[in-house]
Amino acid sequence: MRNAMNRSGDIRSRTTAQAIVMVGLVMGFSTHIWAAQTSLSVSGASGVPGSNVTLALSLANATGLSPAAIQWDLEYASSDLSLAQGSYYATGGAAAAAGKSAICQMISAGDIRCLVAGLSAETLGPGVLATIQFEIAPTTTNQSTQVSLVNSQAADESSNALAISGSGATIIIGPRGVPGAVSVSPSSGSGLGNSFALQYSDTDGAANLEKVYAYFNATLANPASNSCFIYYSIATNQINLLNDTSTEYLTATLGTTTTLQNSQCSLNVAATTVAMNGNTLTLNVAMTFKVAYAGVKNIYLYATDASGATSGWQTEGTWTVPSGSGTPAAVSATPSSGSLASQNFVLRYSDTAGASNLQLVYAYFNATLANPAVNTCLLYYNVATNQINVLNDMSTAYLTATLGTATTLQNSQCSVNVATTTVALTGNSLTLNLSMSFKPAFAGTKNIYTYARDVSGASSGWQTEGTWTVPVVLGTPAAVSVTPNSGSVASQNFQLQYSDTAGASNLQLVYVYFNATLANPATNSCFLYYNVASHRINLLNDGSTAYSSATPGTATTLQNSQCSLNVAATTATPSGNGLTLNLAMMFTPGYAGAKSIYMYATDISGTDSGWESQGTWTVP
Repeated sequence: MRNAMNRSGDIRSRTTAQAIVMVGLVMGFSTHIWAAQTSLSVSGASGVPGSNVTLALSLANATGLSPAAIQWDLEYASSDLSLAQGSYYATGGAAAAAGKSAICQMISAGDIRCLVAGLSAETLGPGVLATIQFEIAPTTTNQSTQVSLVNSQAADESSNALAISGSGATIIIGPRGVPGAVSVSPSSGSGLGNSFALQYSDTDGAANLEKVYAYFNATLANPASNSCFIYYSIATNQINLLNDTSTEYLTATLGTTTTLQNSQCSLNVAATTVAMNGNTLTLNVAMTFKVAYAGVKNIYLYATDASGATSGWQTEGTWTVPSGSGTPAAVSATPSSGSLASQNFVLRYSDTAGASNLQLVYAYFNATLANPAVNTCLLYYNVATNQINVLNDMSTAYLTATLGTATTLQNSQCSVNVATTTVALTGNSLTLNLSMSFKPAFAGTKNIYTYARDVSGASSGWQTEGTWTVPVVLGTPAAVSVTPNSGSVASQNFQLQYSDTAGASNLQLVYVYFNATLANPATNSCFLYYNVASHRINLLNDGSTAYSSATPGTATTLQNSQCSLNVAATTATPSGNGLTLNLAMMFTPGYAGAKSIYMYATDISGTDSGWESQGTWTVP
């Protein structure tokens, strides 16, 4: 709807209904002025210089009054306040509910006039008629400023003028925040790779910060072409790296598995974190510098906050990017020999370009350098992320945790106590203290292999640093029970219980044999076993010459001419000394008759339970 100012400065709607209502207001006549009075009020607000504040204009009705249109002026100190950019006013809930809209227009500096009216015959009820948004001047030094409500006029739907009063409000202006570029840790050093902890602050709270910058360069060159220039945006939680030509930023959200890079440096986004605590923001950036960027670089920091205030560029440290790639080395393992199930190992690695130049360091406990490392104990430490990683049994994925976390990473061969595992970087050396435990199933002599790689891609190669004998734990395996232990249906889920006094992980193979006798060979029978180490279930074929095999939980079926196994519904669960094997079995009509349920268990020491008859089953 278009609006215009008349000569006296009043806003008029071009609609007939609004014009009729406002004639009485502008010209000063009415059929009756009611003695009762309605009132307008302005809500107070508070903010800091440079911020926006919103004021609500509210109506309180006196009994018996029915205002259909209201007009008012707001006067304010233009040295303290200005109308916010964009759409600075909005229709309030009470006006909208009556089918009215708010229209505001500046009369002069420090004075705006607003009208609430509309075609609707509804009268205005109590509540918010409009909201007005102001910006507090960034340069004001006042602690408060007044907004006055003047020239209030109201009329009912018959153009009768209504008595109306108004009251202004005070905007409290708080102290403007002061952003600071505080520190970088480490503040000096040398290497191609390092994680830096950058600290910034704001006296109005860390959340008041808007952007924080770091600039690794010999000078504060502007533009920052062919340099390493980054910034973090608090509002978007994004890290940004300037490209080589200083024309655009490469951007990613913190925690994303990606790397931002130009020709001078790269940033591991997944290992970059931010934390806000009180007035302080700490940005941890995992940086790698390119060899082509060799030389001494200053570390400049800068911060801006929501009010537009800045810290200015501050020099917080220096970093030397080496002129060539270092030489990583896998140095030693202490102890280098022994025979215990649990041991703290001290593993030492180095790099001639500095320990921070190391990227990944490995330890591999196994009889050979098998690749893939299936059913072994292979782990590595990531210097940039400060995380330890243990390879799973199938050599398909790593289990990961940050050092010091109260957790344990384990597979079927070994475990690492992450809470007591530590790392130390000193000069060219990195020392990894590993709190290891080996499983009975991993018994035997193992070599201790170590390996190091640095950020340039150079590696030490695999080095044999010692041997370790995982002790054989003598236990007593047992074939305990089957549930149900009798019945006569073609399909049944059987729950088979086995145990070992040295723990369920000491078990090696557990068997079940559905047959009338313990015939050997088990031709044309239903004979299965589960391998604890490989987590595989196996069914013997009709000719007793080979097994079909699958991992429990896989969507497949193993079968011969006597029986079949639903592998998807089959599970194996170790707990303490016990192992529970749940088998989803189906017998064929050709295998009809009474069958015994024989069970058998062996453990890693070679001890066995012998065959035990634990029940009977009649195949219909």
